[in-house]
Amino acid sequence: MQERLMQRRSLADLVDMRAAESTFKCLMDTLEAQANEIGQLKASVAALVLQNSVQSAWNDNVTITQATLMPRIDALEAAIKLPNVRNATLGSIVAANYKEIVSMREKVQRKIDAAVVEDACRRVETKLSSALDTLRKDCTEATRMDAVATTMHAFIPRCSEIEHSLQQLHEKLAASNAKCRQHDQHVSTETAHLRQLVFQQHRDVGALRAETTAGQATIEAAVQACKENISLCHNKLQTIRQAHADFAASTRSSLRQLTQTGERNFQSLRDEVDIDSPDLHAINWCNAVCSWMVR
Repeated sequence: MQERLMQRRSLADLVDMRAAESTFKCLMDTLEAQANEIGQLKASVAALVLQNSVQSAWNDNVTITQATLMPRIDALEAAIKLPNVRNATLGSIVAANYKEIVSMREKVQRKIDAAVVEDACRRVETKLSSALDTLRKDCTEATRMDAVATTMHAFIPRCSEIEHSLQQLHEKLAASNAKCRQHDQHVSTETAHLRQLVFQQHRDVGALRAETTAGQATIEAAVQACKENISLCHNKLQTIRQAHADFAASTRSSLRQLTQTGERNFQSLRDEVDIDSPDLHAINWCNAVCSWMVR
């Protein structure tokens, strides 16, 4: 009887052990599935963290690029501002061409200077005045000699010396006429040269005006192109910021959903199985980490 009771007890214990083993296996399978899900969640969280770090690095690069471009854009805007435009600065437009303008002005002044022209005209007038005075003197002398010749015409036999003097006077008159013609030619040459200088000045002024007009058109085209580039850069920056905001929002939503799913699974597991405090502490720690990442 005692042996039968022992066998019955051993069979009952064996059945209880089998039931406990089956329950333990089910619990282990459930815990393994939960561990696999937690591992997948950790892998997803790590991938999201990596993507977030890559996105943060890219955003930092964009921020650095923007920080390096903004001073150049500000300098360019300051350089291309016009007097009638908002926040414009005067003098920056002609600063680059100021030396060229001054050099061309000096070239024009060297080509024809009012002081040089006045000095040349004054010298020509002086020469003409001296030549006319000499001619007047010669004419006066010739008139006087003609009067003397008329007076002394009756004394021709005794006027051989007078004839010689008259001949010398004629030679002087011829020399004076030659000098007058030479002075006339010189005056004509100086006048032609002055006309050529004036024509060259007008042509240089026209060329300078054309170059100034072309330079102004080029500057206006550059200003327009810079304004378009600045607008395009602002638009691209706004698009990048919007895309980053959308991606961050979608990432937070995915993390929030994953955290809620983990919490629901943990709640259901805790309701079904009695989990030890270390495992409960580890799972709570994982949920806290996921909640922190979502925030």
